[in-house]
Amino acid sequence: MPFGRPAGIAMTEREPVDVAVGVLIDTEGRFLITSRPAGKVYAGHWEFPGGKVEAGESIEAALRRELHEELGITIGAAQPWRTTLHDYPHALVRLHFCKVFAWQVTSRCARPSRWPGRRCLSTWRRCCRAPCRC
Repeated sequence: MPFGRPAGIAMTEREPVDVAVGVLIDTEGRFLITSRPAGKVYAGHWEFPGGKVEAGESIEAALRRELHEELGITIGAAQPWRTTLHDYPHALVRLHFCKVFAWQVTSRCARPSRWPGRRCLSTWRRCCRAPCRC
C-alpha cells in the first residue's frame, strides 16, 4: 500500500476532496505562498494558502475561514479563477483557485511565507521544493 492508498482502490474510484486555494496578489503583481507546516504531507514545500472545504460550506467561506485560522488574514472578495483536479498519491484533490486582491493581516502569521513575483512562475517546481529565492 504505497502512501496509504487502500489495496484494490483505483485512483479513479476515490472521491475528490474539495480545497479552496487563495491566490493573494498585491499591487506589484506578487503573490503569497506559504510553507507547509511540519507534520503535514509535503511539509516544508511551498504552496498557495487555503484548505479543505467543510460540508455545507461554500468555496469562498472555506477560503475565508482557512486564511483567518491558518494565517491571521481577513480577505475581501474572492474571485473564482480556476478549478483543477490533481491526483496526489495520498488523495484526489479538486483545487478551487480564487484570486484575492484585498485583505488585512489581523495577527502574525506563524508559518513561513514569501511574496515572489511573476518571474518565479517559470521556476515554480523548483520554488515549491526548496526555500524560495525568487
